[in-house]
Amino acid sequence: MKRALSSLFIAETFSRALSFFIIIYVSRVLGVTELGYWSYALAINAFLIIATNLGLDVYAMVEATKNIRKRSSLYINTITIKALLTFGALGVSWSLHSYMELKVLLLITMLLCADLLSTITPVWYYQAAEDFRTISHIKITQAVSYFFLVLLLLWWFENIITLAVAYIGANLLSAVIFGKNIFKELSFSSTKPHHWHKIIKVSIYLGGALFLNQIYTNTDKIMIAHMLGIKYNGYYEAGYKLYALVPVIFSTVWTVFAPKVTKSIDAMRSYKWSIVILSFFIAAVFYFGKDFIITLLYTEKFAPTISLMPLFALSIIVLAWSYVYTSLLTILEKSKEWFWITFASATLNILLNFFLIPHFRLQGALYATIIAESVAAIGGYYVYKKVKEVSSAPSHTTR
Repeated sequence: MKRALSSLFIAETFSRALSFFIIIYVSRVLGVTELGYWSYALAINAFLIIATNLGLDVYAMVEATKNIRKRSSLYINTITIKALLTFGALGVSWSLHSYMELKVLLLITMLLCADLLSTITPVWYYQAAEDFRTISHIKITQAVSYFFLVLLLLWWFENIITLAVAYIGANLLSAVIFGKNIFKELSFSSTKPHHWHKIIKVSIYLGGALFLNQIYTNTDKIMIAHMLGIKYNGYYEAGYKLYALVPVIFSTVWTVFAPKVTKSIDAMRSYKWSIVILSFFIAAVFYFGKDFIITLLYTEKFAPTISLMPLFALSIIVLAWSYVYTSLLTILEKSKEWFWITFASATLNILLNFFLIPHFRLQGALYATIIAESVAAIGGYYVYKKVKEVSSAPSHTTR
């Protein structure tokens, strides 16, 4: 586990370092407004990606971990469903062209295409087999190719569209390099459309929960853009790009622990404390290093972002507890409970944003996120505790 975590952390750190350099470079070359467009498109695209995924990756990981022989069948069926859902999402997006700027619509279209390409080499496929080395190689390949493509394209065309084009190129390259090994094991006769309703019946709750979970992080940005303006969204995005590293780090830990927790819930204690300790360390860096980090990365033009960092730090600690218990609900086959917990938290998040952003501006969005994540953490802990009580209760037999 230590070797796996080290490998994935190195890959994620390297990938995120390159991604950060790109965002900083873009913010300097194109300015706050263009960064705001990118943030706005990413926020909308995050909802569409969840809608085209429907929790299929989580479902496939859990099922493949239980029985690795089902992995190829799960792959061919889930990727086919995703492709159909993606084409549907593209159709809906372009039917609403009169309500969106062309630049935003183009960004959304290319990001959806890039995500579809990324499903050719899904993390869950290797995660189920605990092949973390290949996952690390995929992440590094995508990061390096994206880095050089952005630099090259931005040198030719000073336009935010180049970032989306680079995403497509990076995912296409990864699919060509690593996808061939997957296709060698595939049998297209395993495609069973008449069984898709059984897959979707389970995964749709996971997809719904993941969709609603995006509200915590993306509705804030959409509402800030409409209520305060694109420029303020750029200030918020600068801080959020740092904050967004935290779920990625948590996800890296979960990638390693998930197969083990699936087989034995006893691994949960180590998983929980790994997440909590990491959260306090990262929160301390955010709080005490806010001036240095923002000034170094974004220059003094992003000074308003500095005042947001203490609230981002507090949100990280709350997020850790929320992440621990809600992620365990998928393993415990409590997808419906996770959906309703997330529904309650997301609804609260939207309502609070309406009241808090006009009064507290950017800080109001973070207040809403902290409160919503607290509700998710409490709900997740309650369900987990009930399941644990039932599983540990002595069984009674009758003669």
